Amino acid sequence: MTKRSRRCFLALATGAIAAGAAAPARAFRIMPMDAATAESLNAACGAGTDDHARRRRLLLAANAELPTDRRLSPEALEGLVARTACPTCGCPLGPPLPGD
Repeated sequence: MTKRSRRCFLALATGAIAAGAAAPARAFRIMPMDAATAESLNAACGAGTDDHARRRRLLLAANAELPTDRRLSPEALEGLVARTACPTCGCPLGPPLPGD
């Protein structure tokens, strides 16, 4: 392969890659949630279930495992918990639990 043909090949390959990268990804579509899926999600996770309390306790336990000089203050930890959303339903994990 000559230098000229290599350069032409690389220029064409680079152009094809750039043209492909400019197109939007079509692997996923955002679709509205149907009623059955919404009902299942609400049954699996919600503010009334123990799942939020469990997730909050995991955050508190993770903070307790850190070395003393790396731990968050109680105020900072409560702020973090209050800002953290449940990955299943999106509800916030705070307010503080009784007994914490």
